[in-house]
Order: sequence, then structure tokens, then C-alpha cells
Amino acid sequence: MALLARQQGDTQPPAGNQKTDLLHCEAAVIPYDGTDLSALEELSADMINGGGLRLLGSEHTRNANHPQFQRIENVFTGFEPDVAYFEGPDRGVRETLEETILETGEGGFIRMLAKVRGVPAASLEPNPMDEFVYVLEEFSIEQASLFYLLRAAAQWREREGLDDEAMTARMNEFLARANGLFENLPAPYSDFTILNADELAALYAKYWTEPSDWRDAPLYWFSPEQKSEDTGGIFTNEVNARSSHYRNLSVYRLFAAHAASGEKAFGLMGGDHLPRLKPTFECLEAQ
Repeated sequence: MALLARQQGDTQPPAGNQKTDLLHCEAAVIPYDGTDLSALEELSADMINGGGLRLLGSEHTRNANHPQFQRIENVFTGFEPDVAYFEGPDRGVRETLEETILETGEGGFIRMLAKVRGVPAASLEPNPMDEFVYVLEEFSIEQASLFYLLRAAAQWREREGLDDEAMTARMNEFLARANGLFENLPAPYSDFTILNADELAALYAKYWTEPSDWRDAPLYWFSPEQKSEDTGGIFTNEVNARSSHYRNLSVYRLFAAHAASGEKAFGLMGGDHLPRLKPTFECLEAQ
């Protein structure tokens, strides 16, 4: 893949200049209501003020030979964005493109593309505390916490191949950070804690007997398209639906701000999010 050496910068959503007539498009985000929507590869909108939007759908892979990476680079290069967004946290880049994809996935690929072309790049992820509070409007602090912790564990197991010992160690590290976030929650949630993996195991046992170990929670418990009554997740799929809807709202708001400012914004996220955002791109382009 042709990558030209330049520098990467930091970016923030544009401040001001967001037209109020774009805000109503937010209502077009399709919620997770049991409707089965097929993943899409691309959403686009071209604005009369010169701005443009490209949001590409991707598979989560660390295989540098996957054909999606050539497709992504082709769109990125042809679009010449002012700013690029990736899914997940910023884990930087590595010495080579192959190492970057192997260790950081498709998000790292976007950071690499942005770096060599001098385009500022940032994460699509919303503020985690804002998302958590949004979830708490419909679910208890125990349910919300179990969802995020168990989903992380399932991803470590399935995507990184961590064994039980490594998962326990990772979870203890994860909880050390998470408990600091709990302190910033509004009352009465700020006193809630799960201090370590043993406490997580006890809370897990309050809800589930099968599988008996929290480290074996299946990944399909965390699909927003499915129902917990069908998967055995009890509430995890519905929490995921709430969380994913908030993330989609956040992505819309971010791209709408760039559209209002006449900027060209490029983003990459899981293709299953795109059909729920498609009506908002159509709405934006019609403004």
C-alpha cells in the first residue's frame, strides 16, 4: 500500500459554527429495536458548503492481508479528508504497517494513514462517563458494570487468546482504573466499587450459574442485535443496545459538526453501525 511520509496531529470536534438545522437529523438514528439490519461498507454525504463525510464500515481483524485495508486506503486517498476518526482508544502506531495492524487492528491502520498524510486523527468513542450515565438511565449500576467488565473479558479471550490467569491479571488492572471512574459518577453511584476479580466473580454468581466462571461469558451476550432472553445474557444484550445507540448518536453529532463547518471528515467503524446511521447521512446531505 502506498503510504507517503508526513506527520500526525491531534484533533477535536470543531467548536461553534454548527447550524441548528442539522440537529433534527439526530432523530433519524435507528435504535436497536430488534430490527435486523445488514452491515454496510460505506456512508457518504456531500454538503453544499463544501464539506463532506465518509464513514466506512469494517470487519474487526488483525490480518494485514485482509482486502478491506486496500478498500479503506483507496477511499481515504481519493477523499483527502481534513480529519480522520477511528474506533476504539488511541494505541498509536508501530514501526511497520503490518505490525500496526497486527497489534492495534483497523484503528491503527487509520492512524497510520493519517500520520503519513499529515491528517489529524482522533477516536470516535464518546466520553466513557457520559455513555455510562446514559446506560444507567435504564439499568442498575451492577448490570451496567457487569456488562462492560464481562464484555471486555470476552474480547480479551476471543481476540487476544488470553488464558484464565492472564484474564484475571488483566481484569485486576482494569478494575483499578475503573474504580477511579466510579468516584466521578453522580450520587448514589459514586460509592459503588468492584475492587478485584474475586469481587467480580461474586457479583457474577449473583446473576449467572452457567457458565459458572465469569471468564467464560460468551461473546454473543454482547450483541445489540440479539435478545438476552435468547442468549442467556439476562440483561447484557439490552445494555449493549443502549450503549451502542449512544455511540451512534455521538458519531452523528461529531460528523454533523464537521459538516456544518464545511470540513471533510473520514471515519471507520464496525459495519453493523452504519445502517443505523444511514438515515442521518441522507438527512444531512439534504440540508
